[in-house]
Amino acid sequence: MYDLTIFYNECVKNKNVWKIENVFSDTELKNIYEKVNQKRNEFDENFVFHGDSSLEDVSGIGPDPDLGRFRIGRIEITEEVLKKLNDLLKDKTNKNLKLSGISCVEYSNKHGEPNLPPHFDSCETDLIINFQLQSNTEWELGLNLEVYKLEDNSALIFNPNEIIHWRPFKKFKDQEFVKMIFFRFTDYKTDNSHLMLSQDDEIFSEVLKYRMSLCHNLEDCDCFCDDCKKAQKNIIDKIIEEYKTCLNIVQSEDRLFCYTWWRHDDCERIRKLLYKITKNRLYTLPETRPSVNAAIEEMINDPDTAEILRRLEDNGI
Repeated sequence: MYDLTIFYNECVKNKNVWKIENVFSDTELKNIYEKVNQKRNEFDENFVFHGDSSLEDVSGIGPDPDLGRFRIGRIEITEEVLKKLNDLLKDKTNKNLKLSGISCVEYSNKHGEPNLPPHFDSCETDLIINFQLQSNTEWELGLNLEVYKLEDNSALIFNPNEIIHWRPFKKFKDQEFVKMIFFRFTDYKTDNSHLMLSQDDEIFSEVLKYRMSLCHNLEDCDCFCDDCKKAQKNIIDKIIEEYKTCLNIVQSEDRLFCYTWWRHDDCERIRKLLYKITKNRLYTLPETRPSVNAAIEEMINDPDTAEILRRLEDNGI
């Protein structure tokens, strides 16, 4: 049976991912705010981004309702800020990369339901600096099977066409926001259009499962995208299928559980995960009579019984 702890304890650390804190000085931040606000004032109220808008099309300014954000493209920066970014990338990658685009986004429920499902950028970007400009709430960034916390004036550097990136499900409250700036750099123009994949593509299955496991319940995993809904159902079906591979799984009293009284660790892990994301009573344990509980407790604490159980475990039983 598949060991779900891979999602929690055993995932391989991401390579070529750097977190940078205190990226800019106060003066540099002031200049960046001025450039963003200057571009924001050019907003045409009739312009709206759509789901098929290219990430390289950084010229537009307007709401991006599919992702619950407002997007400002083609932001300019000072030579001082550009030099700092180039020096930063040179230090981390030993490459001289070319700035290809800058955009700023504000995630907030006034622009839709903020949501960032697992994806590749499928553009020509070789490295992106995901910079958190300002926020009044916490929203981590997922890279493959790791989740990173960002603070204001901090950034993550990675290749958005090699690393699956996403955000955990989060219901934004009124007035909550997260503002990000994406600094995109290229080494040479690479065609990554083949990475524009739907959510039910097999390459995202492990990350989707992990993302769902972070939900308090399935209602938190709320995306209006049909692909996401389909992918969520597929993932839950796969988890149930894994659960039922145990020969001791039975359904009784409207419960589906491992019948062995010591219960396999894998079975319990999967059962708890299914209950966590569905809140379905089917994945809870039937109540045990107090007298039976007492008898089991006495048996477990008995040294002779403990030795028998150890031998059974050593023999794979």
